Amino acid sequence: MIVFSVIIIACNTDIQSENQQAPDQANSKNIVIETKENATSVPSDSTMIDKTPSQHTNEENIIFYDEKYIPFNRFIDSNGLRIFVLDGVSEDIIFKITHTFESMWESTLHTDELLRQELRDTFKKRYVYQRVGYANPDYYGGEPPVYPLIADKLNENTSEYTHNHIDYIWEKEPQEQTRQSIEVIEHLLHTITDQGLRFVFPETWDWNDPNSMLVRAMNDAIDKGYYNIESYDDIKKHSLDDFNRVIATEFAFWMILSAWDMFEITNMSANEEWNIDSSKVLEQELPIAYELYKSTVKKVLSPPNHDYLKELYSLNTLERKNKEEQGAGNNTPPSQITPKPEENPSTIQINPSAKTTETLPIFEVVSEHPKACINDHFSQFVRVHGMYVVGDEDAPSDYVLHTANILAQYLDNDEDGIPDDQVVTDYLVANGVIVPVWTKDIRENFWSSARGTWCEDNIRTVASMYHADSQWAIGGIEKAKIWDSNLEEVWHVVSEAWYRVYPEYFNDKFDDPRDSLLTEAVDAARGGYFEEAPKIYPAEAWYRYFDCPYGCQVHEYFYWITVANIGALDPAITNWCPNEEWSICTKEELRIRDVRAYDLLNNHGFKLPTHIPDGSYSPTKQ
Repeated sequence: MIVFSVIIIACNTDIQSENQQAPDQANSKNIVIETKENATSVPSDSTMIDKTPSQHTNEENIIFYDEKYIPFNRFIDSNGLRIFVLDGVSEDIIFKITHTFESMWESTLHTDELLRQELRDTFKKRYVYQRVGYANPDYYGGEPPVYPLIADKLNENTSEYTHNHIDYIWEKEPQEQTRQSIEVIEHLLHTITDQGLRFVFPETWDWNDPNSMLVRAMNDAIDKGYYNIESYDDIKKHSLDDFNRVIATEFAFWMILSAWDMFEITNMSANEEWNIDSSKVLEQELPIAYELYKSTVKKVLSPPNHDYLKELYSLNTLERKNKEEQGAGNNTPPSQITPKPEENPSTIQINPSAKTTETLPIFEVVSEHPKACINDHFSQFVRVHGMYVVGDEDAPSDYVLHTANILAQYLDNDEDGIPDDQVVTDYLVANGVIVPVWTKDIRENFWSSARGTWCEDNIRTVASMYHADSQWAIGGIEKAKIWDSNLEEVWHVVSEAWYRVYPEYFNDKFDDPRDSLLTEAVDAARGGYFEEAPKIYPAEAWYRYFDCPYGCQVHEYFYWITVANIGALDPAITNWCPNEEWSICTKEELRIRDVRAYDLLNNHGFKLPTHIPDGSYSPTKQ
């Protein structure tokens, strides 16, 4: 889901220039260890070391070695937060912590990008940092370092990495690996809430103000018996301020963990301190807390994908080393371990040296969806780059697989095993977008029964395939000699992310009145701006669609220009074009007649599809 590349160069006296950029890893299949003497290709799970500029670097997700911050000998920057690492900590846990933190920043329908950027800026401007150590304080003689020693040398007016931190994340020893994910999530949330949210939302998140929403929500939980703070009484004896801060920070952690429905995935359960383990109960029993979550946390953070976390923490460091020593691991990152092909012939695996940190099988038939409200109506499931294609029991299995393959080819059109635009794919996954293959009756029943369940708020079906009514070109339109409805409906699903992720270019005006390059192209193609379809289009229009209002018109137009641009409408292979609605049938015609559309699709650096999906996804093409 998140591309994690790190660079390592052993420290010596001739430090690199601060302005020298780290090697660009975005388009390379292997990560490179750079030293002064050589450059060696290694598999992409290997961590790389670099000498660092002394200030906060603009290079994200890169591990730097720098003696300036001793006793911390490494650090990594991500979304404005610096993560300082002590000696003894493995690269594996640095990988996991950074990926977990990054997974909280996926864009959703609820994200306020301005507030989110303010949170990043708060971390960066305040020099907020997260500390990481091995096992427990005893490993470091009982007292772990509090802050970089350089802080003692700084003058009073400087705040560079001094005291803006909370607690440590400890890399668990092998016998405690089942608690590693909650260790990471808990302490990241402590840092985010105490060192971030209370500055972005100062009135709402002030733990020292009895009238703040945070304190009111916490007291409500205490009064109702859901939050037990007795274990913190000793802190109260020493400092009332520390006590108030600690219980508020712990409350925030429990509240968010419940709102994210993350108890099961982190091997947690309701306990003596906190006995709410789901978002549904949180909303019902603690409405102030739930409103606090919705009005602040939900706008800047997103819950990490459960499958993603499960796979990320499924293999501990010791097991991984053992497998590598035995030759079984082949240097494959934990995030890429999947069932053997013979165990599941419909699972596609990716070469471990490829340029990815995909945490799940990239194409896999699975037995169920993680949520029961989906499983109650569907019996066929294919997971594609974290998304799900689902089919009812009567849907032909070859139809379900065909739709899944088309989806895979739209997301990963060059079929190298990595989504062409990871942000687009992440948006679809984070927003629970599924692709159903069903009937209209099952559609009605599904949404009717979804009321009041997790599915009502967390699942979206942008478009559908109907196995009894849609047109299916199994093997592709060139082979089947008929049109494939999947080319339209699945693209409508994928394009939903393009509208939201890149609004300056693809905004559809459904929720945002601003124009985009896409809407400007639509207006030109229709002969002017029409909020509702006119009875008669101007003679100069080459796009004439009558059945829906403006936003829908944009969606249909985006579909038409996309399939024209990839050659799917060429009369040499289909009779689908020209038609009453659309008359541009080839990429060359698009270049000549629809200049705006052609420019948008081809000249702005977007990784949009360039090949016709045919339902034969095979992520080995390079």
